[in-house]
Amino acid sequence: MQKKTAILISILMVLIILTACSVKEQEDKAKEYEEYANDYIALNYPSDWHIQTNVSHNNQTIFFEKEANFQFVVQAEAAAEGVANEDEIKEEIEKDLYEGYRKMAEEIISIKVIEDQEITIDGEKARELKVETKLLDSTIEQLYYILNAELSSYNEVKNYLKEYQEVEIFIDEMKYNPEKLEDLEAILLQFEVENQEEKQAIMIANAFIGNAIHFIKEEKDAIIKQDIIIAYKENIRLNIFFQSNKNEYQESIGTIQKIIDSITFLH
Repeated sequence: MQKKTAILISILMVLIILTACSVKEQEDKAKEYEEYANDYIALNYPSDWHIQTNVSHNNQTIFFEKEANFQFVVQAEAAAEGVANEDEIKEEIEKDLYEGYRKMAEEIISIKVIEDQEITIDGEKARELKVETKLLDSTIEQLYYILNAELSSYNEVKNYLKEYQEVEIFIDEMKYNPEKLEDLEAILLQFEVENQEEKQAIMIANAFIGNAIHFIKEEKDAIIKQDIIIAYKENIRLNIFFQSNKNEYQESIGTIQKIIDSITFLH
Protein backbone atom coordinates (compact mmCIF):
# COMPACT_ATOMS: atom_id res chain seq x y z
CA MET A 1 0.00 0.00 0.00
CA GLN A 2 2.84 2.44 0.85
CA LYS A 3 4.50 1.69 -2.50
CA LYS A 4 1.21 2.38 -4.30
CA THR A 5 0.80 5.61 -2.34
CA ALA A 6 4.29 6.76 -3.32
CA ILE A 7 3.59 6.00 -6.97
CA LEU A 8 0.29 7.87 -6.88
CA ILE A 9 1.82 10.92 -5.21
CA SER A 10 4.58 11.00 -7.81
CA ILE A 11 1.92 11.01 -10.50
CA LEU A 12 0.23 14.09 -9.06
CA MET A 13 3.60 15.99 -8.40
CA VAL A 14 3.77 14.44 -12.75
CA LEU A 15 -0.80 15.37 -34.47
CA ILE A 16 -0.97 13.55 -37.85
CA ILE A 17 0.09 16.06 -40.57
CA LEU A 18 0.10 14.94 -44.21
CA THR A 19 2.92 16.25 -46.41
CA ALA A 20 3.62 15.95 -50.10
CA CYS A 21 7.01 15.95 -51.72
CA SER A 22 6.85 19.28 -53.53
CA VAL A 23 9.79 21.69 -53.39
CA LYS A 24 7.63 24.40 -51.80
CA GLU A 25 6.63 22.10 -48.92
CA GLN A 26 10.24 21.13 -48.36
CA GLU A 27 11.12 24.83 -48.14
CA ASP A 28 8.25 25.41 -45.68
CA LYS A 29 9.45 22.51 -43.56
CA ALA A 30 12.97 23.98 -43.48
CA LYS A 31 11.53 27.29 -42.26
CA GLU A 32 9.15 25.84 -39.67
CA TYR A 33 11.25 23.06 -38.16
CA GLU A 34 14.68 23.00 -36.55
CA GLU A 35 16.99 20.05 -36.00
CA TYR A 36 18.29 19.04 -32.61
CA ALA A 37 20.97 16.42 -32.03
CA ASN A 38 22.84 15.09 -29.02
CA ASP A 39 25.19 12.17 -28.50
CA TYR A 40 22.44 9.57 -28.99
CA ILE A 41 19.62 10.85 -31.21
CA ALA A 42 18.60 13.55 -33.68
CA LEU A 43 15.09 14.93 -34.29
CA ASN A 44 13.19 17.82 -35.85
CA TYR A 45 10.87 20.07 -33.83
CA PRO A 46 8.77 23.21 -34.56
CA SER A 47 10.93 26.32 -34.51
CA ASP A 48 8.39 28.21 -32.39
CA TRP A 49 8.62 25.63 -29.61
CA HIS A 50 11.16 26.21 -26.85
CA ILE A 51 13.33 23.37 -25.61
CA GLN A 52 15.45 22.83 -22.52
CA THR A 53 18.03 20.09 -22.15
CA ASN A 54 19.49 18.26 -19.20
CA VAL A 55 22.73 16.34 -19.74
CA SER A 56 24.43 13.91 -17.40
CA HIS A 57 27.24 11.44 -18.02
CA ASN A 58 24.95 8.82 -19.62
CA ASN A 59 21.56 10.55 -19.89
CA GLN A 60 20.39 13.33 -22.19
CA THR A 61 16.86 14.69 -21.80
CA ILE A 62 14.94 17.17 -23.97
CA PHE A 63 12.02 19.10 -22.48
CA PHE A 64 9.66 20.73 -24.98
CA GLU A 65 7.85 23.84 -23.72
CA LYS A 66 4.56 24.95 -25.24
CA GLU A 67 1.68 25.36 -22.77
CA ALA A 68 1.38 25.20 -18.99
CA ASN A 69 -0.68 21.99 -19.18
CA PHE A 70 1.62 20.39 -21.76
CA GLN A 71 4.51 18.02 -21.05
CA PHE A 72 6.57 16.42 -23.79
CA VAL A 73 9.89 14.81 -22.88
CA VAL A 74 12.33 12.79 -24.97
CA GLN A 75 15.10 11.05 -23.05
CA ALA A 76 17.98 9.00 -24.42
CA GLU A 77 20.32 7.14 -22.13
CA ALA A 78 23.16 4.67 -22.37
CA ALA A 79 22.04 1.36 -20.84
CA ALA A 80 24.40 -0.40 -18.46
CA GLU A 81 24.36 -3.42 -20.74
CA GLY A 82 23.33 -3.51 -24.37
CA VAL A 83 20.48 -5.72 -25.57
CA ALA A 84 21.86 -7.91 -28.29
CA ASN A 85 18.95 -9.42 -30.24
CA GLU A 86 15.31 -8.82 -31.12
CA ASP A 87 13.93 -11.21 -28.50
CA GLU A 88 15.94 -9.54 -25.74
CA ILE A 89 14.89 -6.08 -26.94
CA LYS A 90 11.20 -7.03 -26.97
CA GLU A 91 11.44 -8.63 -23.52
CA GLU A 92 13.25 -5.62 -22.06
CA ILE A 93 10.76 -3.13 -23.50
CA GLU A 94 7.73 -5.08 -22.26
CA LYS A 95 9.29 -5.48 -18.81
CA ASP A 96 10.12 -1.77 -18.49
CA LEU A 97 6.72 -0.63 -19.73
CA TYR A 98 4.81 -3.07 -17.53
CA GLU A 99 6.75 -2.41 -14.33
CA GLY A 100 6.91 1.33 -14.86
CA TYR A 101 3.42 2.10 -16.20
CA ARG A 102 1.10 -0.74 -17.22
CA LYS A 103 1.02 -2.39 -13.79
CA MET A 104 0.22 0.96 -12.18
CA ALA A 105 -2.57 1.58 -14.70
CA GLU A 106 -4.07 -1.82 -13.92
CA GLU A 107 -4.03 -1.17 -10.15
CA ILE A 108 -5.40 2.38 -10.16
CA ILE A 109 -9.06 2.61 -11.12
CA SER A 110 -8.91 6.27 -12.19
CA ILE A 111 -6.45 5.35 -14.97
CA LYS A 112 -7.70 3.65 -18.13
CA VAL A 113 -5.49 1.95 -20.71
CA ILE A 114 -6.54 3.17 -24.17
CA GLU A 115 -3.95 1.43 -26.33
CA ASP A 116 -0.92 -0.81 -25.92
CA GLN A 117 0.87 -1.59 -29.17
CA GLU A 118 4.19 -2.37 -30.82
CA ILE A 119 5.62 0.35 -33.05
CA THR A 120 9.01 1.19 -34.58
CA ILE A 121 11.26 4.23 -34.22
CA ASP A 122 13.94 4.65 -36.86
CA GLY A 123 13.33 1.01 -37.76
CA GLU A 124 13.93 -0.21 -34.19
CA LYS A 125 11.40 -2.08 -32.04
CA ALA A 126 9.42 0.07 -29.61
CA ARG A 127 6.22 -0.13 -27.59
CA GLU A 128 3.64 2.56 -26.99
CA LEU A 129 1.15 2.78 -24.12
CA LYS A 130 -1.69 5.31 -24.17
CA VAL A 131 -3.64 5.98 -20.98
CA GLU A 132 -6.29 8.40 -19.73
CA THR A 133 -6.60 9.67 -16.18
CA LYS A 134 -9.72 11.27 -14.73
CA LEU A 135 -8.20 14.15 -12.79
CA LEU A 136 -10.91 14.49 -10.13
CA ASP A 137 -11.20 10.72 -9.61
CA SER A 138 -7.43 10.41 -9.41
CA THR A 139 -7.18 13.16 -6.80
CA ILE A 140 -9.82 11.51 -4.59
CA GLU A 141 -8.31 8.05 -5.12
CA GLN A 142 -4.88 9.30 -4.02
CA LEU A 143 -6.50 10.84 -0.95
CA TYR A 144 -8.08 7.47 -0.09
CA TYR A 145 -4.76 5.63 -0.37
CA ILE A 146 -2.79 8.09 1.74
CA LEU A 147 -5.48 8.05 4.45
CA ASN A 148 -5.33 4.26 4.57
CA ALA A 149 -1.58 3.90 4.29
CA GLU A 150 -0.32 6.78 6.41
CA LEU A 151 -3.09 8.06 8.69
CA SER A 152 -5.34 5.12 9.58
CA SER A 153 -3.64 4.84 12.98
CA TYR A 154 -5.76 7.83 14.03
CA ASN A 155 -9.13 6.66 15.31
CA GLU A 156 -10.89 9.64 13.76
CA VAL A 157 -9.58 8.70 10.29
CA LYS A 158 -10.24 5.01 10.85
CA ASN A 159 -13.84 5.68 11.86
CA TYR A 160 -14.31 8.05 8.94
CA LEU A 161 -13.15 5.37 6.46
CA LYS A 162 -15.30 2.57 7.94
CA GLU A 163 -18.20 3.71 5.78
CA TYR A 164 -16.13 3.23 2.61
CA GLN A 165 -14.89 -0.33 2.25
CA GLU A 166 -13.98 0.12 -1.42
CA VAL A 167 -12.11 2.93 -3.10
CA GLU A 168 -14.84 3.16 -5.78
CA ILE A 169 -17.44 3.95 -3.10
CA PHE A 170 -15.15 6.57 -1.58
CA ILE A 171 -14.63 8.31 -4.95
CA ASP A 172 -18.34 8.44 -5.77
CA GLU A 173 -19.32 9.68 -2.31
CA MET A 174 -16.74 12.48 -2.31
CA LYS A 175 -17.55 13.55 -5.89
CA TYR A 176 -21.27 13.91 -5.29
CA ASN A 177 -21.15 14.94 -1.63
CA PRO A 178 -18.25 17.42 -1.36
CA GLU A 179 -19.34 18.45 2.13
CA LYS A 180 -17.86 15.12 3.26
CA LEU A 181 -14.47 16.34 2.05
CA GLU A 182 -14.90 19.44 4.18
CA ASP A 183 -15.74 17.22 7.17
CA LEU A 184 -12.53 15.26 6.56
CA GLU A 185 -10.54 18.49 6.28
CA ALA A 186 -11.90 19.60 9.67
CA ILE A 187 -10.86 16.26 11.21
CA LEU A 188 -7.29 16.55 9.94
CA LEU A 189 -6.96 20.14 11.20
CA GLN A 190 -7.56 18.90 14.76
CA PHE A 191 -4.44 16.73 14.82
CA GLU A 192 -1.34 17.92 16.66
CA VAL A 193 1.41 15.86 15.07
CA GLU A 194 5.08 15.66 15.99
CA ASN A 195 6.14 12.90 13.61
CA GLN A 196 7.53 14.44 10.41
CA GLU A 197 6.26 11.66 8.13
CA GLU A 198 2.75 12.03 9.50
CA LYS A 199 2.97 15.80 9.19
CA GLN A 200 3.87 15.40 5.54
CA ALA A 201 1.05 12.89 5.00
CA ILE A 202 -1.48 15.30 6.52
CA MET A 203 -0.14 18.14 4.39
CA ILE A 204 -0.48 16.04 1.22
CA ALA A 205 -3.96 14.83 2.22
CA ASN A 206 -5.08 18.42 2.77
CA ALA A 207 -3.68 19.36 -0.65
CA PHE A 208 -5.70 16.56 -2.26
CA ILE A 209 -8.83 17.67 -0.40
CA GLY A 210 -8.34 21.28 -1.49
CA ASN A 211 -7.77 20.30 -5.11
CA ALA A 212 -10.78 17.97 -5.16
CA ILE A 213 -13.08 20.65 -3.68
CA HIS A 214 -11.78 23.14 -6.25
CA PHE A 215 -12.38 20.74 -9.17
CA ILE A 216 -15.91 20.00 -7.94
CA LYS A 217 -16.84 23.67 -7.41
CA GLU A 218 -15.43 24.65 -10.81
CA GLU A 219 -17.06 21.60 -12.40
CA LYS A 220 -13.67 20.58 -13.75
CA ASP A 221 -13.70 16.85 -14.34
CA ALA A 222 -10.76 17.00 -16.74
CA ILE A 223 -9.25 14.03 -18.51
CA ILE A 224 -5.46 13.88 -18.74
CA LYS A 225 -4.09 11.88 -21.66
CA GLN A 226 -0.62 10.31 -21.54
CA ASP A 227 1.49 8.55 -24.15
CA ILE A 228 4.54 6.56 -23.06
CA ILE A 229 7.00 5.04 -25.54
CA ILE A 230 10.07 2.93 -24.83
CA ALA A 231 12.56 1.85 -27.50
CA TYR A 232 16.03 0.32 -27.62
CA LYS A 233 18.87 0.28 -30.10
CA GLU A 234 21.82 -1.78 -28.91
CA ASN A 235 22.93 -0.01 -25.71
CA ILE A 236 20.73 3.09 -26.15
CA ARG A 237 17.35 3.29 -24.44
CA LEU A 238 14.83 5.88 -25.62
CA ASN A 239 12.01 7.08 -23.34
CA ILE A 240 9.26 9.35 -24.68
CA PHE A 241 6.52 10.87 -22.51
CA PHE A 242 3.67 13.15 -23.61
CA GLN A 243 0.96 14.41 -21.27
CA SER A 244 -1.75 17.02 -21.71
CA ASN A 245 -5.42 17.66 -21.17
CA LYS A 246 -7.82 16.22 -23.72
CA ASN A 247 -8.24 19.37 -25.83
CA GLU A 248 -4.55 20.23 -25.96
CA TYR A 249 -3.76 16.60 -26.74
CA GLN A 250 -6.03 16.61 -29.78
CA GLU A 251 -4.47 19.85 -30.99
CA SER A 252 -0.87 18.71 -30.51
CA ILE A 253 -0.74 14.97 -31.18
CA GLY A 254 -0.13 15.40 -34.92
CA THR A 255 2.94 17.55 -34.31
CA ILE A 256 4.12 15.23 -31.54
CA GLN A 257 3.85 12.27 -33.91
CA LYS A 258 5.80 14.17 -36.54
CA ILE A 259 8.62 14.81 -34.05
CA ILE A 260 8.64 11.14 -33.02
CA ASP A 261 8.71 10.03 -36.67
CA SER A 262 11.76 12.27 -37.25
CA ILE A 263 13.85 10.63 -34.50
CA THR A 264 16.99 8.85 -35.67
CA PHE A 265 19.53 6.98 -33.54
CA LEU A 266 23.09 8.22 -34.04
CA HIS A 267 24.85 5.02 -32.92
